[in-house]
Amino acid sequence: MENLRGVSRRLRIVLFGALLFAVWRWLPEGIALSGAVPVRDMSTLGASDRELRALLRSVAHTWITEHPANTLAWSWGEGVFVAGLERSQRVAHAVEVATYLRAYLATHAGRGLRVSWSDDALPALAAAELVLNGETEFRPLVDTVVDYSMHAPRTSSGMLLHLGRARVPLVRELLPEAWVDSLFHVVPTLLRYSRITRDDRYRDEGARQLRLFVNALADPATGLVTHAYNDGTPPERVPAFEQRAFWARGNGWMLATLVDALSELPATHPDRSLLLTAAQRLATALMRVQDESGLFHTLLMQSDSYLETAGSALIIAGLSQGLRQSLFPASTRAAVERGARGLVACVRREGARAVVTGTSLGTNPIAALYRWTPTADEISYGVGAWLLAISEIVRLPDVAK
Repeated sequence: MENLRGVSRRLRIVLFGALLFAVWRWLPEGIALSGAVPVRDMSTLGASDRELRALLRSVAHTWITEHPANTLAWSWGEGVFVAGLERSQRVAHAVEVATYLRAYLATHAGRGLRVSWSDDALPALAAAELVLNGETEFRPLVDTVVDYSMHAPRTSSGMLLHLGRARVPLVRELLPEAWVDSLFHVVPTLLRYSRITRDDRYRDEGARQLRLFVNALADPATGLVTHAYNDGTPPERVPAFEQRAFWARGNGWMLATLVDALSELPATHPDRSLLLTAAQRLATALMRVQDESGLFHTLLMQSDSYLETAGSALIIAGLSQGLRQSLFPASTRAAVERGARGLVACVRREGARAVVTGTSLGTNPIAALYRWTPTADEISYGVGAWLLAISEIVRLPDVAK
């Protein structure tokens, strides 16, 4: 370990990437590098409110009938899924969806939580929404996650340390300190906890984290954000801006969190103006690199990299919610409508099943590996992000026919 500490951080990241690449052949079957290849004819594809709502129900039904609620882990991927499921319930009003969501949360309430890093935090977002609706039996889940989030290890500038208290020293040595993923995992729950407790401390810490991450990760040249950051002298962006390896899902995490925060922060909040400017700048940058399919390439500025579903869905969810909240100009609607058609197109129908395709597997901040990270169908966070996006789109007035 002493020798490892003497190796530059960048070299350590390369070594970790090489290790991941070496074990790739042992990954499960069904993976590919094709991304979200549209499985329906875009030239004749509509995106009417009726079609979107019907497909929303089918996608949710496919997952919940094949994955019993008590078998799902309490982790970030499942957290995106239950966040999408909770959001879809607001527009689909399906009894089976509500029952499944409560069964998942009740399972983990009964088992008890141990939160040791940012990836353990995200499922509390769905729990917080239910608590706000009066279902206080899920409050202990939210309390545990918020307690961790407020006291989790920080970098020297105060950013959430992504790996937190995770007891894997080697991994902590190999990987960067602050990851954009942590924002969506933690900040929306903190913002809702302020409403639950009527205590502004949680809202203010969520806004502070967003401000710190925006300042650290936003590229002044492109308007996009990079994946991770190391505090130091000088600071290190990972990947570096000049590599132009801007990851779609990471930009989706940022945009979705910014838009969510702006729905929670009052007009007088001291961070609101900076965060609004950041959201608008990022949205504009993302719309410039949107593919004609409506989706986004996993490397946003590299059109030869595959189209990726989860990142695309998070970006489209953020654009749609921001449009509905009048944060973005009316011209954003065209990008949202293209995105809706793209998201519908990458759902494969197999009889009664509606399969969300083209989600990249777990992705680390290593420039050389983004395009080589495999994709697969029916990945929890891909399904969840898809549900989030479509649930936002159908809440827009006059969804495009």
